[in-house]
Order: sequence, then structure tokens, then C-alpha cells
Amino acid sequence: MKTTPLLSLAFLLPLSLPAASGPQSAEACRDRALAFLAEGCLDSVAHYRNLGAGLCEDKDNLRGWINLHRWIGRAFLDQEDHAMALKYIGRVFEGGWREPCTDEEYEQLAWAFSDAGYTYKRMNAFRQAADYYEKSAAMFKSRLGKGDGPMTARYIYSELGNAFSRLREYPKAGFYLKKRKDILEREGGAEAIGAINDLGMLYLNWEKYPEAARAFEEGLATEGGSFSVRLTLLGNLGMAYYKMGELDKALAKTREAEARIGNSSLPPDEKEEHLIWAHENFACIYKARGDFAQSEQHFNAALSLFSSGRPGRRRNEALLRIGRANLFLEMGRLEQSLEDYHRALQLFLPDFRDASPRSLPEAQHLVADPNLIDALGGKARCFRALYREKAEESLLRQALESYTLAGQAELLLHQFYVLEGARLTAIKEHRWAREEAVETAFELWKTGPSPELEEQLFDLMESNRAMLLLETLKVAETAAANSALRRRYEKSRQAATLLEEALYAEQQKAEQADKRRVDSLYEQLLLAKEEHVAATRQILPEAVGGVGVLPGGDESNAIPAVQDALEEGQMLLEYFLGENNAYLAAVSRQGFKAWKIEFPAAVKEQVLALRQVWSGQPMLNWKAQKPRFARSAHLLYQWLLAEALAWKPEGTSRLVVVTDGVLGFIPFEVLIRTEPEGDFHYAALDYLARDYSVSYAPSASLFVLQAHKAPGNARKPFAGFAPDYGAAPIAQTDTSRQLLATLVRDGNYELKGARAEVQQAAGLWGGTPFMGPDASERAFKEQAGEYRVLLLSMHSLVNEDNPGFSRLLFTSGASLGAEDDLLNALELNALKLQADLAVLSACNTGYGKLYQGEGVMSLSRAFFLAGVPSTAMTLWKIPDAQSSALVLAFFENLRAGMPKDVALQQAKLSYLENLDTPEEAHPFFWAGFITAGNARPLAGGGGGWVKWLVGGLVVLVVGSAFLGKRFPKP
Repeated sequence: MKTTPLLSLAFLLPLSLPAASGPQSAEACRDRALAFLAEGCLDSVAHYRNLGAGLCEDKDNLRGWINLHRWIGRAFLDQEDHAMALKYIGRVFEGGWREPCTDEEYEQLAWAFSDAGYTYKRMNAFRQAADYYEKSAAMFKSRLGKGDGPMTARYIYSELGNAFSRLREYPKAGFYLKKRKDILEREGGAEAIGAINDLGMLYLNWEKYPEAARAFEEGLATEGGSFSVRLTLLGNLGMAYYKMGELDKALAKTREAEARIGNSSLPPDEKEEHLIWAHENFACIYKARGDFAQSEQHFNAALSLFSSGRPGRRRNEALLRIGRANLFLEMGRLEQSLEDYHRALQLFLPDFRDASPRSLPEAQHLVADPNLIDALGGKARCFRALYREKAEESLLRQALESYTLAGQAELLLHQFYVLEGARLTAIKEHRWAREEAVETAFELWKTGPSPELEEQLFDLMESNRAMLLLETLKVAETAAANSALRRRYEKSRQAATLLEEALYAEQQKAEQADKRRVDSLYEQLLLAKEEHVAATRQILPEAVGGVGVLPGGDESNAIPAVQDALEEGQMLLEYFLGENNAYLAAVSRQGFKAWKIEFPAAVKEQVLALRQVWSGQPMLNWKAQKPRFARSAHLLYQWLLAEALAWKPEGTSRLVVVTDGVLGFIPFEVLIRTEPEGDFHYAALDYLARDYSVSYAPSASLFVLQAHKAPGNARKPFAGFAPDYGAAPIAQTDTSRQLLATLVRDGNYELKGARAEVQQAAGLWGGTPFMGPDASERAFKEQAGEYRVLLLSMHSLVNEDNPGFSRLLFTSGASLGAEDDLLNALELNALKLQADLAVLSACNTGYGKLYQGEGVMSLSRAFFLAGVPSTAMTLWKIPDAQSSALVLAFFENLRAGMPKDVALQQAKLSYLENLDTPEEAHPFFWAGFITAGNARPLAGGGGGWVKWLVGGLVVLVVGSAFLGKRFPKP
């Protein structure tokens, strides 16, 4: 809807050569080249370019030489010849006879980067556009000291913000657009209104609709601004109201804008641009109101205005065609819908020329554009709808192929994101396409099971799952073997971590925060993240063994890799929990099976109901919770486990569960096979844990990776940390909530059970207990890497808004220097631990913010990133005394040589058999601990670990191939 002003050729500075006549003047050579370009004589263009360049070199006029290439490149761009434009502008970056040495020369080089960015923008190649604009911005800021200048704001920050917005890297877009707005507001004048509009459009795309409406209203309330900009603000405000569901307001604002357009004296081209977005607004509003006929009329009217064939509008037309295709799909006019999706794909992909609406582009033609996913996913929906009409299996296969291409386009997009949050947002935005792809693969598999379809189905369920975690682990593992790569990777990661901590600390000051410092730190953080991403991309091809197979490809081998990683008696259960459908895949050493879970909404409802049973104050109302617990625990067993356990191979007694969504918030061990009648004792229930041990994995890929990870090389057996929090007496005015805090590992109360837990575990394993003042953050950072087993019995703080700052609380004031004895997840991520197991005996160490696909951002995840292949973690606020007993039993079982999942299962069963009071049978007291990652026995635990190590080495070859396919080549 909004267009960015063209950087006029007027901003190209004169060549600054002495006046001359004839072709011996570089300026005259430029003019001759441009004249011949207008006539299409490209050889003459090249001749006069060479002549002018030689004259510039003879006079050592680098500034003029750069401008010569910029003029010719921009002239080619005006003819929509993007390749030739990039050829001439690109010669500037190849270098002249010397490097720039004056500010004037550097400034022209900076504008050349901007020209390249603008050319890529016109090609709809927004990733490359952003790269060049960032180079331009860096030169203006660092070399020229003009980072806060109005020209940089108008022509660099504006373009960067809009490019990142179109790539849906919204936080980065917001940074540049806010910076532009601040600079232009300081300068005064009407240009700030356009900046306000762009910021509103960012919020609109980011689905922050109230913020968008406020921005547009602010722009309209600001004095000044052109008639055209104010029209755009009015129309955008109508779109914001539409997005918020306020259709009457949306219609009123759009009608007001339409009337103003009709009565205006705008130039025809400008009036046409406004009419296009007005018709688009109307089309969306009428569609939302169910008036499909009116919606179609307005889509048609908008698209008819593209018939003039003006350049630079391919993207806008493509987006309108996707909108009309969505309408046709909803109306059941499938062939017309296919045609519009097809035309949109051709507009996005100039090399895709197949005329058949049922054809699909080749994978090598795909580009990193999020709207491409919408077009491919829409086309797949058409194929699925046609399949329902005609029952032709080929249509379902075409749908799956289209969804697979959408997934490949998504992976291309992910490679370029700098901020993890942007990548996680993209995964969430495109989840609908992944869900429908899984559903399509499942339908095909049900009609005719085959190894190929099994692989496709499982691969689609697995793709994008814990991708950031897996990528980081693989890259770190590869970097460790190469000193040069390791230095760059670790230095960039450390720099980003320090800046992130400094930024967080400043932001916590709220109203007292220094805005300039916040902006400066954020900008530094972006640069540090970019360097870290560059270091990661350098390592990634080697990290995945050079295998660049995309998910869904013919070389997928996920199921064999998982089967080779499974131990005797193990079965992996992987869940895919979508909005409309849910699926379960089971992989045993003997085979594969999948099921559709019919009630995903009900599953989520029962998970939340079950979680409420052990949150809050469970010991105060444990009797009242009985019916709700029994009902939820049994229903979830029926929906999530019953069919898989009926199918399981004989001898299966150990489950590896890959959860999805809210399923990551419950321990499957408490699900009950038989719902009791009437009153019951919690200890007598038929829990899953009675016959099955359960361990968890973020993804099947991580399960395979951790299964063949060799034991760490730490020399010391055990270290336990039990901080001292001081006495905290209970006042008579304390509420029951405060009383609860003294009984669980919450707040900052003293933990008697934790101290005993560490002392006894250290005695059992012959290790080192770090008690009281010795249990400092500094001691942990300096010494934890020397131990094979770590036990952290302490308080923790979960930060759901910013998971990187969830913390473990060591003894306050015990560390010297800069340490604050609050160890956050970001700091943990950067540590290099050699432990085979970390037992996180604190509240909520497995709980945190849930990201679709990536999983729960918890403290346990931070230990995975630090190199620990296995953790025991908690899903809620755990009780101090009972947790101590459970952890000690767990360590005794590990000492006896049991696998970790079995050791915890037996500890829980032993707890239920040796209760002090009936109330303590409530799952709150014993079910919160779970194990994740590598489940093999510990070295030194009865000798059983040797066979587990040998088994792990066996899966290395197959597992490496599976992990390799999870990443495309950068």
C-alpha cells in the first residue's frame, strides 16, 4: 500500500572533473553511454564506460569513477534491466585502482551500496536488499559519522525497515523504523509523518493491531504532510480496524479515503496507486462480512489497474492475486483459485514460466520470501480440495509436493534471520502449512502405506522441531574441532551475550532507562548477532557433513536413524499438535505406525486442567482435586497413548516421548490407564509409570544426536551445589501462599532438604559438595566443567517474558568480582560443560516460555546448549523434603547401573510404596521430576555403561546422515 521514495539521480553528485568537450571528458563519456543505452546499443555503452573509467583513473578521480558506474547502473534499472544494473553497480564493489581514502569517496561508495540494495528491492529480493542497505548504513555510521543524519534516515533506515518487515524479521525492522522516525522528528518538518506511517505498517504486519491503529491516528493528528501521505494514513487506519474485527469502522475509513481520492487532483499514476489499496481494503472487508460478490468486484477492480504494466509492481500484483485466490478457494471456485496462485508464483519467481496452473516450480527457483510460502500453501489447499471432489490420488500427491516446496522456501528464509525471535516468529506464522502437510502425508499413508510415505510423514512431523537447539549443538560440536572456527564462533557468541545482558539490565530500569543507551546497545547487539550468524554459517556445512538434503527429500532416513538409536525395549513416540488436527508417530526397532488424534482442542484443555492440579496450593485441596485429576489423566492416556501401547512390540518397557506444544508441560508418567470409580487413594492409581519408564527429547533429531554422544572427558565424578539463603522465619501474618513457599524450592527461603540432598549424594558418588558460601556462581563457572555429574539443589527464577534471563540462585554475595550469583540461561548457554548428567533440583527448571516448534525455553535447555547430553529437570514448584528423598533414590539407582529413565521410574515407585502420609501420594510431591536426553547408565554406575557406549557408537554413521538432512546448505 505504501511506496518508498526513489533515491533520485539528483543525489548522484557531479563527477567533479575539469570541464572538457568531446569524448575526452569523463562526463561526456557518461552522457554518451546513457544516450546509447536509450537506443539499446549496449556495446557502445560498454565502450564509453571503459573510456570514462580510464579518464577517471588517469586523474586519480575515484569519486568520479564510482559515480560513473552508479549513473549507468541506475539507467539500466530505469529500464528494468536488473542484471545489467547490478553488473555496473557491482563493479564499484570489485574495487578500482585503489581503496577510498577521503570522506567524499567513502560517501559515494556508501550510496553505491544503497543503489545495489534498491536494485534488489525492485527485484523483490529483500534479503539481498537488506544486506546492501546494512553495508551502506554501517559506512555512514562508522566511517562517516552520519548515522543520525536525515539522508541516512530517509533513504537507508527507511529501506532497511521495510525490507526486514517484508522478510517478517519484525524486531529488526522496528529498530530501523523507530530510528528513522526519531531522526526525522528531531529535524522537524512533515517527513516524520511518513515515518509514522511506516511504523504503523510494521505493527500491522506484526499483528500488533492496536499499536498500528495508534500509529496511524498519531500520523493523522500530526500537522503537515502531503495530501497523498495523509490519504495513505487514512486507508491504513481502515485496514487496522479491519484486522481488529471492527468492520464498520474499517468500511467508514476506507469510504472516506475513496471519496477523497475521487475528488483529488492527484497525478493519474498516484491516484491509481491509491485506488488499488482502497479496492484491496474493500475486498478484505467485504470478504470478512461474507459478501463474496462485493469482495470479488473490488479484487477485480484493483487487479485491472495493473494492466498498465508500469514497472516495479510485480510484488503488489502477486499479493492481490493471493488475496483473490484465497477468496476463490473459500467460494469453491478451485480452478480460478489455482490460476491466481499460479500467477502469483510467476510474479515472485521470474524463472518459473510453466503455463499450466497445476505445475509447480523447481526447488532451485525458490527465493527467501515469506509470501512464497502463502502462495505454495494456497496452491496445495486447492489440490486438496480438488482431491475431495475427484478422489484422484495424484491431486493429493501434488498437494504434498506443493507443501514440501513451501517448507523448503521456509528453510531458505530461516538461513537469513539474525535474531532468534524472528526465526521463531516465522515458524509460528507458517505452522498452518506444516500442519496441513502432515495431514496430507497422513492421508496418503493411510491410503497405501509405504516406506517412502512413512519417511515423508515422519520427516514432516519432525521438520522445524527444536531446529535452533539442534543447529547450535551441531555447530558448537564442529567448531570445537577447529581452532580458527572455534575462536570466531566463541568470541562472537560471548560478545552477543554480554551485550544482551547489558541491554536487559538497562531496560529493567523502565522509566529511568537511558533511551540513547538502549538504542546504542541494541544496535551493537544486532551487529554482534550478525557476526555470530556469519560464524555459524561458516561452520554449518561442515557441521552437517556437507549433506544439504531438505526435509521431505528422497534421501530422508529419519526412521532408520531413530531405530538404530533405540535401545532394547525402547519405543519413541513423537507428537504433532496442531490447531485442527493432531498426530502421533511411533517408532520401534521393529517398525513404524502413525495415528490421528481426533480432539486436539480437548487435548489442550485437559492438559491445562491437569496442570492446575499441581500448581498453586495442591496440598491444601488435594481431596477436592481427585475427580478432576482422575478424569483428565485417564482421558489423556486414552487419546495420547492407548493405541500406541496396544501396537507396541512385545517387551517394550521404556518410552522416549517427543512432545509438542502444551504437551511439554505434563509428565506422561502420571497418566492413568484405568479411571477409578468413587473415592480412591492417589498411591493406588494405575499410573503409566508402573509399567513404563519415560524419558523426553526435544526432537527425534536431538534424540539421535544425544544417543551417540560419547561420555564427557571430565575427570571428577560428582559436584553438588547447595547455596545458603539465610534464615527466613515465618511470621504469623504469612498467608498460606507464603507457607507453601517455605515448603517448596521457591522464593529465597532456606532449603534444608537441598543441603542434605547434596551432602548425601556427594557421599554416595565420592564427589565434592559445594555448600553455603562455597556454592557461588563463580565456583560453578570455574569448576563445573571438571565433573561428570552435576547436582544443583537450589532456588530458581523463571522469566517467561525473556527466557534467556531465567536464573539459578547461588549463595548471594559469595562470588567476587563481577558475578552477581544469579546464573542466567544466557550465561549457561555459553559454558562448556563435560558432564554426562545435570540434575536440576530446583523449581520449574523444565518450564518456561513455549515456542511453537522449538519447544519450551527452560533452564534445562540451557544445559543442553552447554554440552550436557542428559538432564533431570522439574515441571513445577517442587517440595523440598520429598524432592530430596526422590533425588537420593534416583542417585542410588544410577549408582546401581540403571539407565537414567529407569532409575527415576524406580525412584518414583519406591516413593509411592514408602509414604509417610496419604497426602504425599499426590503427584505434586513426586511426579515433577523428569529426565530428558541421553538415557544410558552413567559411567561408574555399576559397569553397565560400557554396553551403552558401544551401542551409541553403532548409531553414529546412520544418525549423522539423518542429522545432516535437517539443514540446507547455507
